[in-house]
Amino acid sequence: MKIKDMPDFNRKESHFHMQNMIDGFLTYFQDRSCIKHDPVKISSGIDPSVRFIGSHISVLKPYFLNDSIPAGGYVMSQPCIRTRNLKNYENDDFYPNWGSYFPSLGILTKPERLEDITKQTYSFIQEQWNIDPHDIKIRISARDADLMDLAHSMFKSEMFEIDTMQPKYYRHKLGIDGVWGRNFNLALRDYGKNTFSDIGNVIILENQDKQLGIEIALGSSTVLKQIYGLNHVMDCHPVLGLDKYIQNPNIRVKMEDTIVTSIALYNDGLEPSNKGNTNRLMKKYLEIMKACADKTNLPKEVLRKTLHQYELLEYGSNKGEYTQKIMDFICPTSQNQKSNTEVIENQQKQTGESSSNSIIFTLTQNKLSR
Repeated sequence: MKIKDMPDFNRKESHFHMQNMIDGFLTYFQDRSCIKHDPVKISSGIDPSVRFIGSHISVLKPYFLNDSIPAGGYVMSQPCIRTRNLKNYENDDFYPNWGSYFPSLGILTKPERLEDITKQTYSFIQEQWNIDPHDIKIRISARDADLMDLAHSMFKSEMFEIDTMQPKYYRHKLGIDGVWGRNFNLALRDYGKNTFSDIGNVIILENQDKQLGIEIALGSSTVLKQIYGLNHVMDCHPVLGLDKYIQNPNIRVKMEDTIVTSIALYNDGLEPSNKGNTNRLMKKYLEIMKACADKTNLPKEVLRKTLHQYELLEYGSNKGEYTQKIMDFICPTSQNQKSNTEVIENQQKQTGESSSNSIIFTLTQNKLSR
């Protein structure tokens, strides 16, 4: 469904909006000869240069390194976690501009398809996301003559921001010696303002000898934030009700992020421990969640309800398995050894058998990585 045909954004139904965006992206490019590539677990370890998969390109690296990109290229959505904010999460004055977890939207295709795939992406943004060119900026470096030529052939001059960023902004590191990316960025207008925020890149992947591939990278949560004028990317996830109990936005956003990320990692099959890097990082997210709850005196029953509701809305699980694990970690007392039956029954009394539940359970048939 095109964005313009979607109902107004409602955070409780944000999973529906996110899944619609993902499905629309995959379908559009599959209809234009791309092959859909399956996602992998975030903690799969298939890319030794990262602890968690932080981009679809980690999954697609073998194809451009081995010169085995299919004629139409690959398109995929990959669940990702980037932990760069975690080192600052113990600082109450730190406000994270981005969340840790997000589904990445990506394409990898052959170098000779640079113009073709860029035009398709631009058309997709206008047709499917209903974005007016007036609300798009092309952030590009004059040093990249080939990208400049391409951009000038496609975009109006008023859309350009040339060399307004540091040189490293226009370069991509891939964790591979002797391989890098040169990019220009796509930015969308901040809702009702004259400022813009990045939502993706067009990237030439290359080494010193030749171009290896073309990558399109788009961030689904940043796109939703820009289109609907949301305050923060965390509003793209159905973590509901914490604003009633946590007044400090710095702590509330961190709390929401730790909930989304921790449950994503439980869903990935990971457990918190001190045994490995990924397990330790997961444990750190849970420790930050506990610290946020303690600092704000968040009632345990509120936390349990918030976790369980998120688990239901995002993953379609009414069992509360991940909720129970988190509660056992945060407050390992006898009161948390009980099942989630009481919470489930209370929520059902409050919500009834509403139509939104049927929508949620329908959507979960298309989950990204289960």
